[in-house]
Amino acid sequence: MYAICLLAGAWLQAQDKPAEATPSAVTGGAAPASLPTKPLLAPVEMIADWPAWRWKMLAGDDALQAGLPGLAEGLYRGVLANPDLNAEARALLQLKLASSLIAQRRFTEASEALPAEKGLMAQAVALRRAILAYNNGKLGLTMDLLARISPKELSRADVSWYYLLRGMEARARDDQAASSAALEEALARSVSPAQSAQIEAVILKGAVLASQDDKELLKLLQRKVEQTRGTRAGFDFARQMAVVLDRLGRKDEAIAVLRDQMSMLTDREQAEAGQMLLLIGLISGRDSARGQLAFREILTGKGQPDTQKLALYLLAASATQPGENRDAFRKTLDDLIAQPSHPLRDELLLMRSRLQLEAGDYSAADADVGELIEDYPASPLVDDALWLRASLAWNEGRYLRAAQSLVQIRDKMEPSPARVRIGEQIGDCYFLKGDYAAAADVYTSVLRESKVSVFENMLFYQTILANALAERWDNARTLLDEGGQFPPAIRWQAEWILLDSLRRSGQAKQARIRLKTLFASHGLPADPALRWRLEWLNARLAYDNGESDAAAQEARQLAQEVEVELAKGEIAAATPEVASHVRLLEGQALIRSGKSEEGLAALAKLREDYPGSDPAILSILEEARYFAGKFSDAEAQRRLRELADRYRDSPHAPAALYEAAILADRQGLESTRRESLSILNDLIARYPDHALVFRARLLQGNIARQLGEFGYARVVYETVLRDYANHPEIYLAELYRANTLLARSGDDPALLDEAARGLERLLDLASVPVDVRVEAGYMLSRIQLQSNSSQLAAETLWLVISRFLREPSAASQLGANGKYWMARCLLELGEILEREGKVEDAREVYFQLVSNGLPGKNLAAARREKLRQVASVPASKN
Repeated sequence: MYAICLLAGAWLQAQDKPAEATPSAVTGGAAPASLPTKPLLAPVEMIADWPAWRWKMLAGDDALQAGLPGLAEGLYRGVLANPDLNAEARALLQLKLASSLIAQRRFTEASEALPAEKGLMAQAVALRRAILAYNNGKLGLTMDLLARISPKELSRADVSWYYLLRGMEARARDDQAASSAALEEALARSVSPAQSAQIEAVILKGAVLASQDDKELLKLLQRKVEQTRGTRAGFDFARQMAVVLDRLGRKDEAIAVLRDQMSMLTDREQAEAGQMLLLIGLISGRDSARGQLAFREILTGKGQPDTQKLALYLLAASATQPGENRDAFRKTLDDLIAQPSHPLRDELLLMRSRLQLEAGDYSAADADVGELIEDYPASPLVDDALWLRASLAWNEGRYLRAAQSLVQIRDKMEPSPARVRIGEQIGDCYFLKGDYAAAADVYTSVLRESKVSVFENMLFYQTILANALAERWDNARTLLDEGGQFPPAIRWQAEWILLDSLRRSGQAKQARIRLKTLFASHGLPADPALRWRLEWLNARLAYDNGESDAAAQEARQLAQEVEVELAKGEIAAATPEVASHVRLLEGQALIRSGKSEEGLAALAKLREDYPGSDPAILSILEEARYFAGKFSDAEAQRRLRELADRYRDSPHAPAALYEAAILADRQGLESTRRESLSILNDLIARYPDHALVFRARLLQGNIARQLGEFGYARVVYETVLRDYANHPEIYLAELYRANTLLARSGDDPALLDEAARGLERLLDLASVPVDVRVEAGYMLSRIQLQSNSSQLAAETLWLVISRFLREPSAASQLGANGKYWMARCLLELGEILEREGKVEDAREVYFQLVSNGLPGKNLAAARREKLRQVASVPASKN
């Protein structure tokens, strides 16, 4: 029974670290940008999330290898919760989850978590089923399962567990020779110190005479112990006697024999003491208080470093769950690390850092890792420490630091699947940081090093996506054109990433030309579902390229073909989804081409044929936008409210409410504006965590200002400033709040000062868009004029003009709004200079407005001419 529990507790990892064969992970696709919809094919959005999933999975692998299966379980479950994993990826994660549960001895849950015994992971699943069968005492089933497993088809770590289980199964059949051979093979193939320690413990437990454990043997050993008492031979006989007593169920007597022998050891015989204590711990039980005490005693200095390491990993394995053992283990680590000369101090630091990572104390974990790297640069654990440092940095969003740690590991590695995996992770760091160009460079380099990614096609996808996001479309084209070794379905999905990126960047024409070229050179896919999706994309590109008639015709023909197959009943499961998307595109294209009645009828038919589908819901949004474009705001608003009320759980409901509120406000009546406020309240109450709530709050404040309710508007803006302090557009709330304070200030200097401080912050913040900074500068000058500080106002206006108009790099960033406010700044400064009698200076300011072609240039030119005439009158008299 001891061996069963030991094997279960020793189950540290399901795959090699790094894994050498894992599936492609996700499927899904990109959606039209103008009308968000359910993906049809390419995993663009899902691929963008894959680095985060990959890190979670690999962090779980690391936790499992480090003896922290509880932490690994949480990480694996986090990835499994994602609905976009494909079947292969889900099976892989289920396998890993089962391994973490086995390590925690939660055998029933592990059995339920295992995926089906098929595909690439069939052998790995069979091995875990064999472990569970052995634990349940089903030796026959264990043997049957082991007979079906080929070690050549297992990962490196699994091979070691396979031979360990072989050895234990042979021992249970009393085949000592086969057991010893298998156990030695397991030890030779171990891939980590923790795995080696667990296997050594099993071997040590079985290191006894091959003879039958009977009373005659025990009597013989008792005589030998007495005859050799106090000698080295006596110690060996005592250990054998203790093992026999244990096998006869007489544990207390066995431990008493060992303790008696230890009392005769001298200080120079610490190696013997370590061996005795190790045996006491194993006989007592790894999780027992007596066993734990024995292992801790070894670590305090009794025994050779190898024995101490074995004791350390046995203690760690018993502390897999929070509780008394975990707390005691943490205290043991603290006490031992406090001894600078401890021979295992590097191991201890790494173990403690992992415990602190599990507890969420990233700072303390990083400190231990840093101490290990600095104090023990030659330690074989440095790479593990660097990987842990990278994981800690990734958890905190410090992606560049994570990449730097991984680069140190990779630079020392020979070409291997592990090196490929590390390279992918370095690329992931840059990708998550948003440096898509650097990510593309790293991914491309790794792809050239090994065409077979650790995650199969994900590296190819990520490389294409990173290049597309970095707008390196030529690089993506080159990679695709050289990617002939990929299956057609993979190639088309990768092409979709590029084509959709081109479309989103306004290059629908180029994308459509490339797609047609691909159709001509490669032909359409044989798989109907894939072919229909690509034909939908072709029609969508025509629509985005302004070819509305062609898009409508292509969509109608495609819809008819798909629906014929749909009527037959023998179709792919995704066919109705394709058909509904095509009908939506047909309706959109007809409306845009001027055939609005046909288009509206097509959208109505879509809702009739595919009720409740995502395209059917979007068709209501499309109709609303059509009526809004015709200024039939009430009709558009009615449809939007219908969508929001009928499909409250739809992801499009918040957008529908927001657009309905905008339309109500656009009608300009007090009643419709108050209706808009009511709609916005509905949006905020129904979807408090939605991204549109930020915009809804700002719109509430703006409508309140239009209604003259400045106190309410101020409260709204200050709520936004408090609740969305880190929002990238929080500057809008600051600007609107300052304008509100200015509007209600009257002659209240306190409100004017408060508004001025907010505007000064906006004017000085480099992260705020230039247009907003120009507007803030103008509003600040108005406050200064209202406070009778015309000189200060003039200085502020000139600062804005100098910084954002006369500086070419800033001037190039001026949008329509910024140009409007810049013109106001110039006109205001000209008027101040005129009042001060500085005619020539005022004329120069107006010239700046005219020469830059800003709004109001005709007015500025007229003022400049008037000033010229005024200035010339005294000269003519002379």
